[in-house]
Amino acid sequence: MAITTNVITRTFRMKYGAQTGTCFTIDIDERQYIVTAKHIVADIKPNDNIQILHEGTWKELITNIVWIPNSDEDIAILAPEMQISPASPLIPSMDGIILGQDLYFCGFPFGLNTEVGKLNRNFPLPFVKKGIVSASETQEDGSTIIYIDGHNNPGFSGGPVIFTHLETNKLKVAGVVSGYYPNYVPVLKENNPTEYMSLQNTGIVIAYALERGVRHIEKHPTGVPIGPTLEDSG
Repeated sequence: MAITTNVITRTFRMKYGAQTGTCFTIDIDERQYIVTAKHIVADIKPNDNIQILHEGTWKELITNIVWIPNSDEDIAILAPEMQISPASPLIPSMDGIILGQDLYFCGFPFGLNTEVGKLNRNFPLPFVKKGIVSASETQEDGSTIIYIDGHNNPGFSGGPVIFTHLETNKLKVAGVVSGYYPNYVPVLKENNPTEYMSLQNTGIVIAYALERGVRHIEKHPTGVPIGPTLEDSG
């Protein structure tokens, strides 16, 4: 199954300070939350503004901190002041994910996007990339890393990782794109290695599962109740 509108309409290009990336919404118990990578909003404070690209301009959105783990887990969950996406079905869980199956991740690499006007409520369309579930690993802090055979670019950070539950045929969002596994290789001069090193994209995408964040939300339901969307609120 390919990416559908209930994923596209939940994925946004965002900005906080000098950092830009991707974020997406999830709905839990009739409340909406924004999910992104922690490193994009590293210095965010309670009742702070992020910016969402809409109608070709950055628009400020007040958010509150719901959950930012004190660990290497690269996830941040925020509560927006208003609903910014339709309440379309998208289950935040990696339950049912299978080693070796296809998945997708969405985002805005290098700030690229497609403008389609009212077809996406004047929000830009994200890029969609395809990968394979290579492995998953639970860390000492209880977080789960999902390793993806794919190719990540700057700008995908904070984007959703989507897969199809093969028994129910429903799309789920398994986690959040963090970055890629790096490798340093020597810079060559006339086919000989020099003292300089270059950062290489290994093609292994690193994402963090949403499970721990969802459990926190269920204990602390502070998201905005489903209501008017961004453009309806002016």
